Amino acid sequence: MCSPIALGVATALGAGIQAYGAYQTGKTEQSIGRFNANVKRVQAQESLEQSAFAEDQQREKVQKIEGEQMVQGAASGGVASSGTFGQLGMETAKMGELDAQAMRNNALKQAWGYQTAASSDEYAGNLGARGGWFNAMGGLLTGGVRSYQAYRMAGGN
Repeated sequence: MCSPIALGVATALGAGIQAYGAYQTGKTEQSIGRFNANVKRVQAQESLEQSAFAEDQQREKVQKIEGEQMVQGAASGGVASSGTFGQLGMETAKMGELDAQAMRNNALKQAWGYQTAASSDEYAGNLGARGGWFNAMGGLLTGGVRSYQAYRMAGGN
């Protein structure tokens, strides 16, 4: 049979180990949340940068189309910057710019989604850390009571 003191100490030690594990689990959850949040922030930034590049490409593409339209208008004997050809050029520019703006708008929405998810991940990680701390403290308190009970049941005073 174990001595009451040894049994109480073993019970307290077990509670301490469980509490430390709960605390470390919470810290790990917090680290994972922060890491995931940082990844999503990088994705948001990349989304905006890719959109800026795609917008530039779209505008260059539209300029080429406008140039081709002017050449075709002149080749057919018309004045490229007036009348139907002028309207066609303005319409092409307008539609091309609308496409570029739509690209930007979509990227902003995507970036906002990443930022929102990043905040959510960070919040979840912080909740995990708090939960780990509370579980650790609860484990220590419960372990203290169990340790005392084990000591008393084993014949301690």
